[in-house]
Amino acid sequence: MKTPSEKVAKKREVISFETFRDIGTYELMQLKDNEPSAFNGWVRVEKVKITIEPVEESKEVYAERLNKLWRESDNHHHYQPILKKARSMGIELNSEYYGKDRKKK
Repeated sequence: MKTPSEKVAKKREVISFETFRDIGTYELMQLKDNEPSAFNGWVRVEKVKITIEPVEESKEVYAERLNKLWRESDNHHHYQPILKKARSMGIELNSEYYGKDRKKK
């Protein structure tokens, strides 16, 4: 029977992806291991390098995403946060369209 480390060993390759997730203290803490370790069959002695960088996109792309969230929102708690984010980016949202495309039950 293979240990967890042996199962993962074959999968060591470059992994690259983009995410909308904020990378905060908790996420960084989950990724950082300053010392090699062995626990529950996992033996970690090889290092990996993780680089987090923002993906810059055009104002039009941001406007499209914000408008989609705005139109599909079905939660009144999202109104002010979406509006505030849009305004901080210089994007205007029309209040008439808030929730217009939400899924109706």
